Amino acid sequence: MQGGQTAYYNALNPEYEGDPTNGSVNYLSLADAMSSGIVNTNNNEVYLGVDSTNKAGFRDNSTTIHGRDSIRLESKDTWNFGIMIADFAHMPGTACGVWPSLWSYNFDEDPIGEIDIIEGINVQDQNVVSLHTCGSCSFTNIGGSDERSNCNNGGTLSESCEDGINFDGCGNTMSSGSYGNAFNAGGGGVYATWLESDALRIYWWSRGDVPNDITDGNPDPSGWGTPASQFVSGNSCDVSQYFKGQTIVSH
Repeated sequence: MQGGQTAYYNALNPEYEGDPTNGSVNYLSLADAMSSGIVNTNNNEVYLGVDSTNKAGFRDNSTTIHGRDSIRLESKDTWNFGIMIADFAHMPGTACGVWPSLWSYNFDEDPIGEIDIIEGINVQDQNVVSLHTCGSCSFTNIGGSDERSNCNNGGTLSESCEDGINFDGCGNTMSSGSYGNAFNAGGGGVYATWLESDALRIYWWSRGDVPNDITDGNPDPSGWGTPASQFVSGNSCDVSQYFKGQTIVSH
């Protein structure tokens, strides 16, 4: 990420009032995050971390629920199509209680559509990709392992599907080394998410395998080979219907 802290935070909104998933976390404002050191820049790299030094205090006004200081970023612009490149020198390691994620969501909910690009919980070492919709949507031939075809949360539209039970959504599990300690051991790497009107494709490479067109700043997916995860429009789901107006979120 070029340009230092000011340019970075002018492009992204780091402030969020609480955690919508009600987790044990205390999201800090930009000023507090920077002064605490859990956000900084060095050699044109942006560090986003968590307070791993102090004992977690009570969250908000609670006297029973603790929240560890951390940060949540949301893009100010939304995303309908194109290629998003995410270059990570390091991601959170595998440990109990850890739940990092890079994802996107249509906050207009017209209709609900969510793309979980990177997500891991506790001690897994393989990234899990998931899509979530509130309405009929399914895909086949996603790739990877543990394919899940049904994206529909299964609830009612009036409740925005919050009364549904298909929490996993559709998606797959990527190869070993795509997440956590194993990803870091490979020197980090790059994720590329390519969203078109008729397909969504997600790729990842460890540091030594990143294509030259990406490192040169001219990404060209025609030479990237088979995606690690792919969702192609068909009779069972229209990618452009559900996955539009996406806000990028990282925490």
